[in-house]
Parts: sequence; structure tokens; C-alpha cells
Amino acid sequence: MAKVLITTSGSFGDLSQQLAVGKELARRGHQVALALPPSLAGRGEEEGFLVHTLPGDPAAEGSALRGITFPFGRAAPFASTRSVVAAESPWLAERARSLARLCLEYDLLVSSATQLAAASAAEMVRIPWATVFIAPAILPSELSPYTLPNACPPLLRRALSRVGWALGRWWMRRYVDPLVNEHRGALGLPTRSDWMLTGNLSPYLSILTALPSFTPMSPRWPPQVHQTGYCPYRGYRAWRPSPELRRFLEARGRLVLVTAGSMAHGEDKHSHRLYSICLGAVEILGAKALLVGPREGHVGKRSMAVPFVPFQEVMPRCAAVIHHGGVGTVQEAMLAGVPQLILPWGADHFFNAARAQEAGVAEVLLLRAYSQAALLRALGRVMDGPIAGRAGEVAGRARTEVGTSTTADLLEAFMRSQGRMHRQR
Repeated sequence: MAKVLITTSGSFGDLSQQLAVGKELARRGHQVALALPPSLAGRGEEEGFLVHTLPGDPAAEGSALRGITFPFGRAAPFASTRSVVAAESPWLAERARSLARLCLEYDLLVSSATQLAAASAAEMVRIPWATVFIAPAILPSELSPYTLPNACPPLLRRALSRVGWALGRWWMRRYVDPLVNEHRGALGLPTRSDWMLTGNLSPYLSILTALPSFTPMSPRWPPQVHQTGYCPYRGYRAWRPSPELRRFLEARGRLVLVTAGSMAHGEDKHSHRLYSICLGAVEILGAKALLVGPREGHVGKRSMAVPFVPFQEVMPRCAAVIHHGGVGTVQEAMLAGVPQLILPWGADHFFNAARAQEAGVAEVLLLRAYSQAALLRALGRVMDGPIAGRAGEVAGRARTEVGTSTTADLLEAFMRSQGRMHRQR
């Protein structure tokens, strides 16, 4: 057996994949620990893992997220990414040193693509290093990085895709790479490029945990990338539904889940307006809305808000999901067979929305189309149109594409190839 250190940064969507893989490795007898920034450390401890807290400032990370114009100010796929990296960059050198010291006690380092200190730590101590990541948007391919009209001709779609990837790579190299390479210089390590694309993937083994029904494998991906399928986490030991929530879910009426993701904050006027418009549209259609966000309690005649709920507990009950296009939320809805209305606002949301739309399981409303009337029409089509039937069809195939066990198999094979599997101590 082996000692495995798993590290991530970013949102809870990134952490959930690491939790699922960590639980599977622990079930197989490996000793698994997590190395997490302060903003995620508590969640890892709640799930029963040994957690090493990395240097960081949760207040600074929260401030960076509040600085993102969300979601009615302007669409910000690039600016939102840079804001998050800028919030973490002052801590990257210290995080890399801390990770490197921890790695001396472990046989394998597993990181997400969002943990920008992992590559430096692995280079410093030469530990076997693998990447397990959930976001196919960081892998340039023939797929468009943006949501395009379905009527767009194939030749034009391919041309726009090439332009989109080239623009994204140029922007990331110019405005994001310098933030990360600054800490590399402080550690005496050479600079690298494409940090928010393929530059932060392990060159030895990188595992994409995304459903093929969501994003099929591309011949343009780097050769070390393996696609295993989404790894749903089904733990959440500390979560229990309140009696009020249980009564709300069991009450009559079609249920619509509304969430803006774990990166969103609900205290600004933009997100408050989003929630208000969504809740208004749901109630006009005679349905009930469960808002998963920062507030708690009843927010309308037929709506309720909770700060957190495991999606697998509520999505099977839903007639639709309105969300931001987070890669984990999209795939949880696909597994549940729930039609989706996606309102992308930043990061990889536009790519994810395009994939869900092409799979036939979602309708997408872009920034310029936001209004209660537009959302009301779109939600009606999602709940009662062909998308609902298509979502059920795709779910049957998606449930055969869960990749937790295959991901653990690949990691074990990698450790054996590196001579890092031991007898049970």
C-alpha cells in the first residue's frame, strides 16, 4: 500500500473530485491525506480526512471573488480567472515550500489543475506526481470554447473554435502566466507557460474526470491525458436535511433547483437580482424553487434557500436546474437526468454550457438575454420541451461512465511503475 497526498485549490467542485478519489484509494487500503488552502480545509476535515492546511488568506480569496462582475455587469471568462489567480499568487511560493515538505512523507502527490503550487513542489522534491482534474475546458481541442448558435455552419464553428482557443491562450500567457512565474522565480525554478491550460498538468499522468457524454475525448489532447469519467462524491457525513427542508421537498409541486455555484457570493446587487429573477420565473410557472446559495430560509411563497445541499439528494426530485455552468453542476444534472437552463458568467462556464447544449440536455441564456421574460420563456421550454426527454436519455448512458474506480486503477498502476507501492505497514 502507499501514502498518498491529495491537494487542490479553487472551488468546492474541484475538491469534490479529490474527495471521491481519496475515498476510493482509502477503501483500497492506502493512507490518504489532503493538503488544502484555508478556504477548503474545514470541508475536508468534515469528511473525515487528515488535512494539512496550506498557507493562504480566505479573506483575500473572498475579496477577489467579490471583485468579479457577476453576473449582470459583464461576462468575464478571462477576468474572473485572473482575479482568482491574483488572490492566490502572493501565497504560491509559500504553498509550494509547504507542499514540498509534506511530500517528503508521502509516496504520491495527486493535484487538481487548479492547485498552482503542485508543479513546483513536485519539481523540488522529485515525488511521483499525477493530476486529477474535472475541467475539460483547459484542453484545447476542436470543440468551441464558447457557446455558439446551433445553426452556425460546421466550417464556421471550426474556424471560430480555432480563433477562440488562440485568443484564450494569448490572454492567459499575457495576463495570468506572469503571476504564477513570479513565485517560480522566488523558488529558483524556470518559468513555464499556459498555467491555466495544459501547463499545470503532470507530464507523467493526467486524468480527466469528465463524462464522455459531456465532453468526448479529442485526438488533440496531450498524450499523458486519460479520460475516466466523472467521479461523484457521495459522502457528506456532516450534512443532514433540516425538518423544514424535508417538508419543503415533500410538498406538492414541481421543483426547480437554482444555484450560482460555490464561487458565487450572494450579497452583491448582481447575484441578488439573478436570484430574484429566477425565483420570480419559477413561481409564475407554478413550480417551487430551492435556492442553493448564501442565505437560508423562505424567500418567497413557494421558495426556500439553503447554504448547501448535496446535489444527489435533490436533483432526482427536480423538473429543472437553473445554474451558472459549473463543470460539476452540469455533470451532476446529467447523471440525474434533469434538464438544465444555464446562465454562464465566468471562468469555464461558457465552454461547459456549450457542451451541455450540444448534448441536448440544456438551453443557454447569455448575458445580453437576461430578463425575467426571457428566462420565463426559456425555463418553460426546458421543463416541458424536448430537452426534458433528451436529459433522461443521456442520463442512462452517463451513469455507465462514472470513473472513480478507473481513476484509482490508473493511480495505482502509476505508483507501481514508480516503485511506490508497498506492503501493508
